[in-house]
Amino acid sequence: MTAVGFSAFILNMGWHQLHDYTSTRSPLRGVWNVEELQVDGQAGPPGAEALRWRRLIFDYPGMFALQLTSDSRQRYRIKLDEAHTTMALTKRDDPAWKSTLKYQRPAPDRLTLEGMFDGHKLQASLHRADESKFLLLTRGFHWVNEYPFNR
Repeated sequence: MTAVGFSAFILNMGWHQLHDYTSTRSPLRGVWNVEELQVDGQAGPPGAEALRWRRLIFDYPGMFALQLTSDSRQRYRIKLDEAHTTMALTKRDDPAWKSTLKYQRPAPDRLTLEGMFDGHKLQASLHRADESKFLLLTRGFHWVNEYPFNR
């Protein structure tokens, strides 16, 4: 009897997690590649590593990941205010750190950000990556992966 109860509990928990994940998506959901980044009015890569952005990844409504040019990732908590088109950011491991960015969507596949980040004035222009061209979707499943896919 306990095996049936435990199985029902696990299935119920899985159902609720699936429902929570699929019903509440971020309005900015997707992978956004940085086209242009200006820090303190200067174009090009800044001296601070934390400001060398490659892409932003929005998936869950309360979080996003920032991938740097070094391929390292930083994760942030985010609160979107769609009425004022602002995003309030905090670091997951440092709740005292705060930043506010104003965003605009001039087109469905375009995003612009402006505001203060890590004590620097930031302006960024991003475009949304086409998910249908992701390698995971285009290559298909393989039992054996040849180089360079076997890493």
